[in-house]
Formats: sequence, C-alpha cells, structure tokens
Amino acid sequence: MVSEIPHYARRSDKYYLYYRRKHRRIATQWLSSRAVDEYTHVLDYEATVLVQELYKYGDAGKTQINPQPHA
Repeated sequence: MVSEIPHYARRSDKYYLYYRRKHRRIATQWLSSRAVDEYTHVLDYEATVLVQELYKYGDAGKTQINPQPHA
C-alpha cells in the first residue's frame, strides 16, 4: 500500500525526497513488463465484461447511457 507524503515534508526536505523515491520504486515495480503480463488476462476479462454490459444496457447502441457506473 502506498503511503501518503506527510504534511511536514516540504519539497526541499529529506523526508519529501525519501517518499518521492519510495513512490517511484513502487511504481516501477508495478509497471514492469512482467507484472503487466501477469495481469493481462484479468484486464482482458474486465474489458470484455464492460463492453458486454454497455452493449446490453445501451440496447445495442440505440440508447445513450452513462458508462461511469459500469467502469
């Protein structure tokens, strides 16, 4: 879980720099190609379900719908 930057950490402060580096390491770890490859099937499934729901509730494009609740 990513922690918030403390309110006492200023841009020039060593705490701010520490948390920036920590967030960058976490992002690099989660965005590596291997990590993305492990979740590709999950993303494909979720995208398929989303498109099917939009098609179903939109009456095959005849009715306008708000996609926000389906995301």
